[in-house]
Amino acid sequence: MELNEKIIFFNRTDDEISNCIANHLKNTGYRVIFASNSELTCKDEIELFFDQFKESLHGAVLAVPPLEKIYRTDIEHASTDVTDALRDKFVLPFFLLTQTVGRLLAHNGGGQIVFINSIHADKPAGKNISYSLGCSAVQMICREASLIYGHFNVGCYNLMRGAVLNETHLLENEYSYLYSKSDFRYIKGKPQDNNAFNEICEFLLSGKGMAMNGADINADDGFTNTFSRSWVKEV
Repeated sequence: MELNEKIIFFNRTDDEISNCIANHLKNTGYRVIFASNSELTCKDEIELFFDQFKESLHGAVLAVPPLEKIYRTDIEHASTDVTDALRDKFVLPFFLLTQTVGRLLAHNGGGQIVFINSIHADKPAGKNISYSLGCSAVQMICREASLIYGHFNVGCYNLMRGAVLNETHLLENEYSYLYSKSDFRYIKGKPQDNNAFNEICEFLLSGKGMAMNGADINADDGFTNTFSRSWVKEV
């Protein structure tokens, strides 16, 4: 199959990182199809949607919801709104999409699924407990999918990004000091921009990264290494 005949599915139209990756892939030659999670809410709808291009499906990029879409609270003050958000925004859509895409790719002889996740799959987020719990759920869905669909040449990758520009303020809170003086923890002195993940996704979708099937890929520009730039001298 020629590159311009291969379709990459994206689940979110409201995610800037997904839009950047999609534009990059289109420039590379792939065909790109978007459908937001809100448009695909049940198994029958999802299967009907994919039926129109199932033979050409080559891969999928499934991104967690943008932070501004997430209900903010901490574990002390959380109500059932947290569990509702966890089910409706993370577990249910990612489970159904992964299951459908995994089966179609396996039937087509293989393909790749890239989960655009967050370092908060591993890191508590204080007042963003819905986000951290949801990201952890997506991390495990990726691992479970790699275990089953990997036998059919389907690669699944959990790309754990850090905060991007203009996003850090949504993560700062009094319960977590992870983002305190965060500018000193980025190798480049500032958060990544939305284009930072384009080439990584292109590589993973090419199938050349199958040795990393099921892996957590930390793509946070060294943020979680607690890197300090205070010692850097001018050269």
